[in-house]
Parts: sequence; structure tokens; C-alpha cells
Amino acid sequence: MAIMDNSHALSSLKDPAGRYIFVNRRFVDIFGVPSDMALGKTDRQLFPRGIADEFRRNDLEAMKANDAVEFEECVGTPNGDRIFLSVRFPLHDADGIVYAVCTQSTDITARKEAENQLRLTARVFDHSGEGIVITNRQGLIMTVNKAFVDVTGYTEREVIGKKSSVLSSGKHGAEYYAEMWQQISSKGWWQGEIWNKRKNGEIYPEWLTINSVKDTHGEILHYVGIFSDISVVKESQKRIEYLATHDELTGLPNRALYVDRLKLAIAKAGRAKSQVAVMFVDVDNFKIVNDSMGHDAGDLLLRQLTGRLSECVRAGDTVARFGGDEFTILLENTTPSEVSATAERIINQLSLPHVLEDRKVYTTVSIGVCLFPEDGSDTQTLLKNADVAMYRAKDSGKNNFQFFTEELKALTSERMFYASDLRQAMERGQLYLVYQPQIDMQTGRAVGLEALLRWCHPERGLIPPNRFIPVAEETGLIDVVGEWVLESVCQQIGAWKSVGLEAPRISVNISSRQLRKAQFPEKIERLLAKFGLDAQCLALEFTEHALLENVDYVLAMITQLKAQGLHLSLDDFGTGYSSLSYLKRYSLDEIKIDRSFVDGIASEAHDRAIASAIIAMANALDICVVAEGVETDEQKAALLASGCTVAQGYLFSHPLPVGEVEVYFGGAPRKPKASR
Repeated sequence: MAIMDNSHALSSLKDPAGRYIFVNRRFVDIFGVPSDMALGKTDRQLFPRGIADEFRRNDLEAMKANDAVEFEECVGTPNGDRIFLSVRFPLHDADGIVYAVCTQSTDITARKEAENQLRLTARVFDHSGEGIVITNRQGLIMTVNKAFVDVTGYTEREVIGKKSSVLSSGKHGAEYYAEMWQQISSKGWWQGEIWNKRKNGEIYPEWLTINSVKDTHGEILHYVGIFSDISVVKESQKRIEYLATHDELTGLPNRALYVDRLKLAIAKAGRAKSQVAVMFVDVDNFKIVNDSMGHDAGDLLLRQLTGRLSECVRAGDTVARFGGDEFTILLENTTPSEVSATAERIINQLSLPHVLEDRKVYTTVSIGVCLFPEDGSDTQTLLKNADVAMYRAKDSGKNNFQFFTEELKALTSERMFYASDLRQAMERGQLYLVYQPQIDMQTGRAVGLEALLRWCHPERGLIPPNRFIPVAEETGLIDVVGEWVLESVCQQIGAWKSVGLEAPRISVNISSRQLRKAQFPEKIERLLAKFGLDAQCLALEFTEHALLENVDYVLAMITQLKAQGLHLSLDDFGTGYSSLSYLKRYSLDEIKIDRSFVDGIASEAHDRAIASAIIAMANALDICVVAEGVETDEQKAALLASGCTVAQGYLFSHPLPVGEVEVYFGGAPRKPKASR
């Protein structure tokens, strides 16, 4: 008993009934049960029921076997759960009768945890998504995991015993590896991006971590390399870097890359005393193609335009896309004559038909050009001036190119002035309306009025609408200005009605921004109700551009306005992307022939043919036609001969202020006359 009492193993004796007759010191230490409390007690009296029942089953198993039986038992103790390897065997008296069961238990908790850790490590090793290779201190491969095989293509058998350099790609020099091993030697680890080679010869990037494993004496036993194939990551990085500097649709450089190249070109040209050209290329009426044929067709057109633009410039020049239908070109070491030749080449090439969805589509472009150093010495100035020149090209009839000039520079300053002062013009009462009569040329009676906006500046005097309206559109002020015009017109109609003057229908120009604004029809309805007006007293004029932006939304707006009883007119017909299909689709009441066709209707066969075709088409569709800008009797006669009866222009009346409108109508009440 003394030997058992001093044993490191947990020892106990129990009689056949399960009562303890001996426990050693180790038993007392482990379970915290004094021996005098344990003796004579059963397991159920000392331990929780689950443990007690397990102990009793194992005792009975040993007695049944009448031999030593080994068990693994997990037991809760005051110091936590412990795992014991227990051997139970029966003790016999002289007659061979079992008088006790002896238990010898060894605490194997630490060993089991180590085994579990090893199993877990092995599982992680085998199932890790990262490749793992373990070498000895000489760098010979001892083992690899499945991910290593998957990434490199080498089987375990093919690399065991070989140097890890079997994976070397040859892309890194001796200095690279020397620096790597110097860090491993000094720090015990290295981490970084490296290029290695698969079994099939493919070179790939990987993120590699190498750690040295040392014994208790600090001697290196092994090296463990853990790596991931980062080919996908590298491709994603390349893609992100590409998209940061290129347009995804066309593959052209974007604004950021273009500006970088322009900066370099400016620096180079400054040293070489040469010229650099910046060209803004804007596709005329691209939105019409995009909205009428769909975005897929629009994207295809942009790619075709990209190809043609690239063919029109030299190999060292840059064609970029800033977004939408706006392209930018950088010509280095050039001259004005070379720039002109390039611009003409672009205009000619881009005027050729494009085939989209088995249909031929024609485009034109407006090009603005400025030169370094004459027109600016920095990227921002050059880009701004090229943009200004491009708008001059558009204002000049499109399908042409314009160089930046001092005149344009002055115009730019003037526009900045307009943008600043226009914000205060309404508040200060500087904006006002005039009204130009629309005349039935057969009877001479006024059948309508067009409200025209004017700006009387206290310092600059009367500013023409074609100067400040584009600025209002560019700055977004057209929304506020447009609402002011609508309310002023409705208020004026109400004022005339209150004194018994029944003016004919009044036309108001509506911008594309106003038309696209949410609840626009509701705003019109509220204004009519506010001043007690009938919808037929008001005509809304839209441009083709306004009708062909966001077609489905605009169609819904037009349909709602039509349902309210408003008279709908298409302004400047013939100057844009005129189409029978949208005339029918929008159910318009009126079209206005642009003055550019009216000017030559009496003397130019081409203008007369266009005007006659427009009038005939409108009459066939039961749409009223109004000719704009009629100034001579010859023009009037030609229009009447072509079937157009309604016109406006200086031949009949200049735009009139409110007081003169009342005089024009004689102050007497008049009933409105239909414009058809």
C-alpha cells in the first residue's frame, strides 16, 4: 500500500459492491476528496452521476473479464476536465474469489491535446488553400501539401528530396535571392511577391512567406514556405489600373491619362520650342441615335468612331474619350497646317455612313482646336479653350472645326460675366418679356403671340438672348429662368383677361431641362389654375433636341401635357434630326419652319424645296405650320404658294412690349382664333 500511496499514478481499491477501501495521495490531489471521506463511499456518493456510472461499468467489466482491462476516461476535476488512461484489474483471495478491483490511472491529458493538435495541424496542412512546402536546413523538400500540387503541377513524389529552386522562374537575379536569405537569417522569416514556374513551364506570381523552424538551442531544423497563387489578384490589379486610365467601352485613354500626357507634351514642347495641339471632337446629335436606336447601337457607334479617329492621327498622337460623345486628341510637335489637315481628315472620315443594326447612320462632328503655347501654357487653360472653340464650331453650323481665337477668349470672359450677373437679373427686374405676333397671312389677323425673353443690363444695355440663354442652359439657371417666364406669361394673360382683352394663344419656349424635370405637367396645371386660365390659351414650344433626349420619359411628359389640353409646337424644324416617326409619335399640333430656310425661300431652289416639303408633310399630318423670320413680301408670297398661311417676322411686326401689344389689339376684346 505504501508503494501505491507514493505512486505518480492515481490508485484506488474498491470492494465488489463499489465501495472505496483505499485511495492514494494522487487520488486525493486530483479529485480534492480526503481519503477519510472517500473510504466506504461509492462513486455515486463522490462524483456526478455520469462519471460515477462510467466508473461502475468499467469496474464490472474488469470483474467480468477477470483480467486487466484498459479504459480512456474523461473526468471532471476541480482543476478542469482531465483524460486518464486507466487499467482495472480484479484482486483475488486465496480461494480465487474477487475481493477488490484495483484501478491505476495515468493523466494523459497533455498527450491527448498534443495528439489532437497534431491531427489538426495535419488537417490544416492537407486541406489548406495555400501551398505549403517544408524543407530541411539544406533546402531539400521533405513534404508538400495538396495545394502545392494543385498550384505547381508537381506531384509530391516528383519534388521530395529536390531543392526548392526547382520552382525558380529565372525572373529574379542572384541579388534578389541573396537579400531574401539574408533576411531569413537575420529575422527568421521573409515575405514578399515572387515569380515562380509551374511544371508546365508557365510563370506565375505568388505571395510567399518563408519561416525558419529552430530547436531549443536555436539551431535551424526546417524551413516552411507558405504561398498563394496571386495571378487573379495581379490581373485584377492590372484591370483596375487600366480602368483608372482608360475608357472601358472604347479602350481609349480617359481624361486622367490624357491630362498626364498633355502635361508631358507641354514640358517637352517648351524645351524644344515646338507646338502642341489640343482638339475637342464632339459628335453632333449623338444622343438622337443613342435614344432612338438604343444604348447598344450607341455603344457600337462610339466604337466605330474610335476606330476612325485613331486612323486619322499619327501613331504617336493620343485619342482619348472624356465621356459621352466627347473625344479629345493630342497632337505633339505639330503645326497649324497639320492640325487643319487632321481636322479635315476627321470630318471627312466621320461623315461616312456607319452601319448599325443593318441600318446606315450618318454622323457629323464639331471640332475645337487650341495650340500651345499661343492659346495657353497649362492643361486646364488649353482644355478649356479647346472646349470653347468646339462650341463655336457647333454654333457655326456643326460639321466643321474652329481654332481658338482672341475673339473667343473675349466671348469666354463675357459668358463668365453673364453667368454671374444672370443670377441677380430676375431679382433686380432686369429680365422682361416681349411678344411677337403670329399672323394669318391670308387675313392679316394675329392668331398667336410668341413670348420672347429680354435682358436689359444696367451697364451693358440690351443683351441678345442668343448670348445669355446658352449660358443659362450651361449653368442650370434655365430652370429658374424658365419658371419665371411661364409664370410671367400666365400672369400677363390673366391681367389682359381682367380688362377684357382676349389675346390669342401665347407660345412659350420650354428647355429640355424643364421638360425632363419631375412634375413639369403638374406645375403647368397649377399655374393655369392660379391665374384662372384655360389650357388652350398657352402653347409650349420644344426643340427637337429636347424631344429626343430620354425618349420614353419625354413621351410620357408630352402625353400628359397633351391630355391637359395644351397646344404643343416644335421649334426650328428642319435644323436637327427631323423625323416623320417622332412627329407622329408625339402628336404635335404645330411645327415652325426655321428662319434659315425662310431666308432663301424666294430665291434659293434648295431652301424652297425643303420648305415646301415640310409644309406638304405637315398638311398631310394635319399639323399647323408657322414660318419664322419672314421679312419680305417675296418670302410671304413663296410661303403662301407652298401652302403655309401662318408666319411671324419683321414684315408683320417686331416683338412688342406689353403696352404695345395692347395697342396692337386696339384694347378691344378679341376672341382667340384657331391657328389652323
